[in-house]
Amino acid sequence: MKINTIFVFLFLFLSLKLYGNTVHVIVDYTMNKNRLDLIKEKYSDVISKKTDLDIIYIGKGITKEKLGRYEEFKVGCGFDECAEIVDFINENRYDFSCLIREFPKCSNLQDEYGISIITDLNKSQKKNLKKSDKILLIDLKGIEKQSLPSIIINANVNEVNAGEEVIFNAQISNTSLAGTLEWFENGIKVESRVLKYSTIPDQDIQVTCKWSFEECKVESNIAYIKVKRCELAIPFSLYFENSAIYSRNVKNPNKVYVYPRDTNQKIPDEILTNSNIKLVDAPKIKISSSHIRELIKSNKKIDALVPKEVLGFFKFIT
Repeated sequence: MKINTIFVFLFLFLSLKLYGNTVHVIVDYTMNKNRLDLIKEKYSDVISKKTDLDIIYIGKGITKEKLGRYEEFKVGCGFDECAEIVDFINENRYDFSCLIREFPKCSNLQDEYGISIITDLNKSQKKNLKKSDKILLIDLKGIEKQSLPSIIINANVNEVNAGEEVIFNAQISNTSLAGTLEWFENGIKVESRVLKYSTIPDQDIQVTCKWSFEECKVESNIAYIKVKRCELAIPFSLYFENSAIYSRNVKNPNKVYVYPRDTNQKIPDEILTNSNIKLVDAPKIKISSSHIRELIKSNKKIDALVPKEVLGFFKFIT
């Protein structure tokens, strides 16, 4: 009776030793029930009904089946599969590790960590496999290294006058990931999802781009734009009687260009002799805003008197 009890105890112990082990399967694809059943069937000498089986997404950790489905496997920018395998094996101790399929991309790791291909195991290795309490099966299809992108932005000019447009272009290289691009002007988000951005600054600005994909973020260079402010106020109407407004002693005054107009008003000498006021040598045309308004009221054509954009606006509002 005592001998029978010992025999039963030994049998249970060996059964637990052979079939009550822990098996981790590390993969680089989305697991599903069919794929898992194939692995269990093909490697039944390692995986039994009593096996504690865990699916591990490389670089992510253990994934559990929920409502009959596994979460989708995704990789982010900077993902390096060989480096992830090294980190995982260094952080976890296994009695036995082997590949389910050949993985030439990281073949040097097989020798360094004693990883075999499961179908090539000899009798001695299979015996050791059955004795192992903690087994790692590696099933990798192979994912290309996802490099971080490089982002460079350029402006069409580096210095403008206040009120002039600046156009920026972004160049993204060294990635196949579909990230999101955002534009920032003096640290404030101004545009997104476009490679070109334009602005009309009234002060010095710094423009940057930020590219993001999931948890990965990359910043571009900084484009500095110098904006020259107007140092000479230009009046809305040119009152020649008040010529003093043109005689300010400023360091770099803006120049005023005056187109001739059909008028009997005399231009003061102070205006004619001011080096910052340029009278344009052009034919005098009998035209004024008052004249155009009168033509519009009389339903007469003004096509030859105004730019096409202004003409389109008049047609729109009328």
